Amino acid sequence: MRITSHGVVEMPNWDDIQQLDAVLIVGNGFDLNLGFKTGYTDFIKDENFKMLLKSENDLAKYLNNKNNLQNWIDIECELENYSKIKNPNASIFLNEYKV
Repeated sequence: MRITSHGVVEMPNWDDIQQLDAVLIVGNGFDLNLGFKTGYTDFIKDENFKMLLKSENDLAKYLNNKNNLQNWIDIECELENYSKIKNPNASIFLNEYKV
């Protein structure tokens, strides 16, 4: 996302996003306040997420299963839980990040 010199918020296109090495997820509601469809519900319903499920992406399957069980999840906590499952020896790193 960028803000033009005229104060217009522009979202990057999919081609630009695919070239990124990392994605920063900011959960402060700023994006939702601007009207962007960036909530967890939007994410889980998005065609890109469905493509991840079809490709058998482990993280997507994990999040989808949690969502199906609870109809809502705390994404930050579930990402922490998933990282512990995938790498149980990473406790030093995980303990530094508290949700």
